Amino acid sequence: MSVNSFNILDPEMLSVGTGIYLGASIIDHSCDPNAVAVFQGTTIFIRALRDIPALDWDKVTLGYHSKTMEIFISYIDLLNFPQERRKELQQTYYFLCECRRCNDVEELAEMSSVVCPNQVCREPVPVPTQ
Repeated sequence: MSVNSFNILDPEMLSVGTGIYLGASIIDHSCDPNAVAVFQGTTIFIRALRDIPALDWDKVTLGYHSKTMEIFISYIDLLNFPQERRKELQQTYYFLCECRRCNDVEELAEMSSVVCPNQVCREPVPVPTQ
């Protein structure tokens, strides 16, 4: 239940409960998701964020899906630093994320910087750590 449940949110993104949704529970996590779970009341909808290739539902079975599964949602807050995302996924969902975003050194550097105030430059400027 702790791994396959969804936090049901109202339009203001406030939690109104927890639900188990059999179909949605087979959707895997990605730190670069192509879909998002949204709610109307307690009904869950999976909305595409970009084009997704057609899914062969004949190859999808309860508790198992073939490599044809192309729908990914995020289980966690994607604004966190990669090490925080990986820790949360390991502690809550029992897997270590090895995706491109979690291993991207450039993205980590950008997350630890500010944008150059020069309108022509706009490159990331590292923020010194103490």
